[in-house]
Amino acid sequence: MALTVQEMSKRYAKLSSPVVYDILDKMGFPHQVLSNKIQPLATDMVVAGPAFTIKGNDAVLGAPKTAIASYEIFRKMYSGCVLVMDMGHHTLSGPWGENTSLTAKLKGVAGCIMDGYTRDANQIVALNFPCFVRGLTPVFAEGRYRMEAIELPISMSGHLTATVTVYPGDIIFGDRDGVVVVPKDIAEEVLLACEKLEEIEKEIRVELEAGGDREIVYKKHAKFAHVRRPAGVSQGEGTI
Repeated sequence: MALTVQEMSKRYAKLSSPVVYDILDKMGFPHQVLSNKIQPLATDMVVAGPAFTIKGNDAVLGAPKTAIASYEIFRKMYSGCVLVMDMGHHTLSGPWGENTSLTAKLKGVAGCIMDGYTRDANQIVALNFPCFVRGLTPVFAEGRYRMEAIELPISMSGHLTATVTVYPGDIIFGDRDGVVVVPKDIAEEVLLACEKLEEIEKEIRVELEAGGDREIVYKKHAKFAHVRRPAGVSQGEGTI
């Protein structure tokens, strides 16, 4: 029986972004990692869940008002989702802050990933609401930024590529090492492969802690033998 999104999210939250990335990489999806400029407000923040995508951009003087009101966006958010905000390269203000984080948390939202800036960093950390951003600013967003649409494919800054497309429902995983986007169609397969890799990694660490030779230990454990590979891709194993 297929896992529910809620079950997958709980299990993803126990992993780490390097493990998730390694599986995606071996499966032929190496570009699913967001820019390393997008960092958590606190180093212990972890977020996992389906993407609730938001598209925004600079507000233009005299242009029509925002296509979708922020109040309406909060009504459409659902428990367990991760807000993923394409800012349209907006850098003038912080459209996120303490009260938006409080409202989202009360709705059961798992966290927020922003390709831009936030305000109220200390207050957001105190709320224990996972928030990953490019940086901080005290500048208010009214008249400077507008939210245009929700739940459509968006473009986020990438680490290995200029951009990463995020589709509504893709599984988002973020921790101190970075933010990884797992395509929803392979989310369960990736999860199960990650959990198997974690088991193998534990066996490796036990042997290394016992003084085992690294080369011998790594040759003994085929870390990625269980992972489905694209046709023609090498089956080489990692040793990190």
